Amino acid sequence: MRGLIEGFYGTPWSWDQRIEVCRAVGAAGMDTYLYAPKDDPLHRSDWRTPYPGSVLDGFERLVAEQPLRVGFSVSPGLSMDAGSAEDRAALLGKYRTVIERGVRLVGLLFDDLDPSPGLGTVHGRATAWLREQLPDDVELVMVPLHYIHACYVRSHYNAMEIGMQDAPRPREILYGLVMATGGRVHSRLGGLTKDKVSVHDGQR
Repeated sequence: MRGLIEGFYGTPWSWDQRIEVCRAVGAAGMDTYLYAPKDDPLHRSDWRTPYPGSVLDGFERLVAEQPLRVGFSVSPGLSMDAGSAEDRAALLGKYRTVIERGVRLVGLLFDDLDPSPGLGTVHGRATAWLREQLPDDVELVMVPLHYIHACYVRSHYNAMEIGMQDAPRPREILYGLVMATGGRVHSRLGGLTKDKVSVHDGQR
């Protein structure tokens, strides 16, 4: 899987912009696009609310016009009760609306959350449950929260820990890649302490 995630904070792209970007990504030899704009309320803060038909039409258009695998994701961690049948039904229903429009890659994103004891287990169980509910021809990717703050408080990037709950499963390949360029940001080496980091620091 080689591609691009529309996963930034700020104004999400328009559908015309997505099509243009996907064409460029495909021309560069990549094969995947994943929808995950942090400032789309229906992706993150208001994730329970279904997307309107106009947005679903956009996904259908994107699937039809692209040689890429088009993916869709939800980032429900701010408010989801992973053990709630109602929340699970809302989450699954959201994925089904785009699967019906041709999407065959979905993402469950738990990044940019504050760590707490037992949260990894909760997220792992939610991911395993979701995999069981999805059609066999739909791929699932999950982003855990383990990496958050790690680059700012570790003195060596090659000691960064990566964990994946309930993976790999049969017919799955687990692949992790961590990269950074530039000087280290650890405070002992002249960088920043965690409480001094702003949203723009470390985006290199």
